[in-house]
Amino acid sequence: MGQYVASAERAGVAAVALGFADQQTYFRNSVLIRGVPEARWVDVPRIGTGPERVATFIDAAIKALTDPLTDKEKESGMYNPPPLSRICFTGTLLDAQEFYQKTTPVANCGNCPIATYTDGLPIVIPTEQRVKQMLTGTSHQPEELMSQYTRTAVGGYVKATNPMAFASAYRATVETVATIAVMAGCKPEYLPVVLAGATAGGGSTECPGTNGPSGFWYCVTGPYGSQIGMNSSQGAFNTGNPPDATIGRAMNLITVNLSQCLQGVLRTDSGQPFTGRLVCAEDESALPPGWLTLREESGYDKSESFLGKATIRGSVSTMFSFESFSNLNKGIGDMARDLGVEGKPGNYNFMAYVAPRLIPIYANAHGWCFVMDKALAQSLYDYGFKTKNDFYNWLFKTYKITEGQYKTYGWWDFRTSGGEATEPQSGLKYNLLPSDFLVTVFGQSAANNCVITISSPGGEQFWGFGCHPTRPSLYSIDAWR
Repeated sequence: MGQYVASAERAGVAAVALGFADQQTYFRNSVLIRGVPEARWVDVPRIGTGPERVATFIDAAIKALTDPLTDKEKESGMYNPPPLSRICFTGTLLDAQEFYQKTTPVANCGNCPIATYTDGLPIVIPTEQRVKQMLTGTSHQPEELMSQYTRTAVGGYVKATNPMAFASAYRATVETVATIAVMAGCKPEYLPVVLAGATAGGGSTECPGTNGPSGFWYCVTGPYGSQIGMNSSQGAFNTGNPPDATIGRAMNLITVNLSQCLQGVLRTDSGQPFTGRLVCAEDESALPPGWLTLREESGYDKSESFLGKATIRGSVSTMFSFESFSNLNKGIGDMARDLGVEGKPGNYNFMAYVAPRLIPIYANAHGWCFVMDKALAQSLYDYGFKTKNDFYNWLFKTYKITEGQYKTYGWWDFRTSGGEATEPQSGLKYNLLPSDFLVTVFGQSAANNCVITISSPGGEQFWGFGCHPTRPSLYSIDAWR
């Protein structure tokens, strides 16, 4: 017999039904946190013209706003989640495996089973001994509540006065996160990265959110990545590297267990949580001379280590063959033909080929991040971009589209709130802009873009994605060592 440490309990949360019922449950939990014991709910469709959509809910909304309050709705008082039991299960290892693989039948998918505590795959059972061993990876006490740490100087950190509140106001301790790290298959030396990821919200801090193909991307910048053996070379986003794979999985399990999200059904602010498994390390040895690391761009020291996190909106992988790239400066091949330099050897900017193809994917993005092989980065340096800022400024200033063009792309309605949002360059609402007004494509400012370098024998790795709301935010790993 053995005891198994709880990563979290799903207390007081009804699991999923039809339509928007999943969102209703979490909406009610959210208003409870704000001292509202009972809130009224009206379904609002997301498809159709404005007038058509309003017509479907306006009567119900007016009724909900004007009907007298019930006795339940008149109650007051702040909601606090029920305390969690530290030990969630006692039994044999086989019993524990069955417990953690528990599923819930969900009507939305034809009563298919959806995993309650995991991402649907088997996990490492978090026994007392395994969690204790995992905690050797940090100097922090198991009972410490997870809080943000602000870096004040090299090696100096200030802890936030208020502990973090995950979805539905749930708190987590260092031991709770260590338990999740065990479940994901992490080693103790990975724990500081997982703890940093938890302070970033893990795969999500809000539920519900969106169910689109967006997600999170994580990058370790600093010496800690190589110290624990992360991959910054061949197949940096591929499977096989234990730190990359298990740290990414831990972020997903944080979504499940700390944000109370039933994956595959309840929608998170990161979209599909499986996309949140993209984890890599920056290879600073691949940077051209004068190009700063991700952490240095944010004003930190090169000796420090951080976890960068960004939300993915639109994304692309390598959109050209390596032969096309390697032949460009020779003036031969399809990329050379596209840029009009066929038969004219010289130094050329391969991003002049790539950038126009990204515009319809996520125009007017807050910023774009590019993960590229050192050969690609070096070619940009040789072309004339002696710093990353040179490249960012060129990208920002070169590519603009008219407001009329922007309205034909799929993100306009969402990004501009149907034209009611304010365009930052002009200060006008988008729906008041003339059709020939030029809108930026790559970033609300040049500094919102970023480049991460990796290395590979083939030299062709390239990946780009639109960031939201901006370039990666950095969370200290050193603070959790």
